[in-house]
Amino acid sequence: MNRSTLPTLGISWSTRYWARCRALRSGHALTCIRKIESSQPYRTTSRVGMRIPLHATAIGKAVLAHLPPEEVESVLRATGMPALTRRTLTDRERLTDELRTVRVRGYAVDEEEYEPSMRCLAVPVFDRAGLPVGGIGLTAATFLGTRAELERLSPALLEAARGVQRLLQLGGVN
Repeated sequence: MNRSTLPTLGISWSTRYWARCRALRSGHALTCIRKIESSQPYRTTSRVGMRIPLHATAIGKAVLAHLPPEEVESVLRATGMPALTRRTLTDRERLTDELRTVRVRGYAVDEEEYEPSMRCLAVPVFDRAGLPVGGIGLTAATFLGTRAELERLSPALLEAARGVQRLLQLGGVN
């Protein structure tokens, strides 16, 4: 999928505040496969090809929330839950509660858990079998907007994920 197909997935990608990212699960982490920066001078540290932890990112939590519990346990046992910022969830019980919330509402939020001063909203992308293979997310500096403003984009982001899933089923995502 290239940038020109993104508007057809239901989100106004012209918004100037949000960086957009797609990531695929790669073992016990995610790999960023596509990133479009916002027009703002503030940048996230993630780069295409970079491995991203599951426990400390919105895309990662969106994926973890939809994995079988024994697979989540296997991931956390292998990777641990290292603190990347002072706000990273490092307690399994708190993460389990967060994943339960993610399953109910359909999206995950990262409040400066991966990078200071950055907030991310993400949704999972599922394969034909209904397993999460990755996700898509929006990220912005915390001082450019509120969490509520970000969460208002969740219906459009969920619709975009459904569009990606349809393309996956047709073999049209690259």
